[in-house]
Amino acid sequence: MAILADLVISDTALVSGAAALQEIFLMRVMFFFSNYLLIRDIKT
Repeated sequence: MAILADLVISDTALVSGAAALQEIFLMRVMFFFSNYLLIRDIKT
């Protein structure tokens, strides 16, 4: 029973960790994309 609980806990930790990584990745992509647009606007 304890093993099952450990599995569930580790599974939820993995899922939340993956969600956090995805959020960070999306934030970085948006940040770089907005910077790219700004630089492109300045150059033209």
